[in-house]
Amino acid sequence: MKSTFLSRFDRRLGASWRPHPHAALLAGILCLLLMIPARSGAYAYSELTPPTHEIVSGSDRGLNDPAYITNSIGGASDLNSINMHMLSLIARGDIAGAGEYYLLATGASQVPRWFATMQQAFNASNQAAGRCEGVANNVAEGFRKLGQNPQIVRVFGNQGRFLSWRGQKMVSDNNFHVAVLNDGKIVDAYTGPAGMTWAEYQVAMQTLGKLEYKVLP
Repeated sequence: MKSTFLSRFDRRLGASWRPHPHAALLAGILCLLLMIPARSGAYAYSELTPPTHEIVSGSDRGLNDPAYITNSIGGASDLNSINMHMLSLIARGDIAGAGEYYLLATGASQVPRWFATMQQAFNASNQAAGRCEGVANNVAEGFRKLGQNPQIVRVFGNQGRFLSWRGQKMVSDNNFHVAVLNDGKIVDAYTGPAGMTWAEYQVAMQTLGKLEYKVLP
């Protein structure tokens, strides 16, 4: 009698045997049933779960690294392109827009402390004698975090001891004022974030004689 699962021995080929055709079909169906849920789950995850971003702040991670974006689907990319766009907005005098762009581009809930301090340096209240050093330090630090190489300079007249802004605001009565030199422009609380070329600054900052500057160590 023929076996339920095995075919009859073929005496010419030896004691070989073949599975019943129904057994092969059942095995194929079982494999499909095992594979389909796993693959569907993988596709569903990739389609329904967007990449996440984690903002990692760092105070000692270099001038070009105020933060890093860590992408959940691979690698870490620095913020050089974000920095460059922020700098272009600052150069147009739109430091508030630079802060808004940072929040949009990084997904952070607030700007870094160094940027907030830089922004506050340009408040009108800092356009007063005696506040220039703090302003210069905060502005220079902000530019460093954005990947720049700012220099702090002393501004003075080669005659007299008074400095005034456009003849309307007293800047110094002891011939001492500091500002930031960055990317060919002088920046302080009076110029605003856009800064001025040295030629423009010489016209705005009035003094006896010739206005000069010296890079501080």
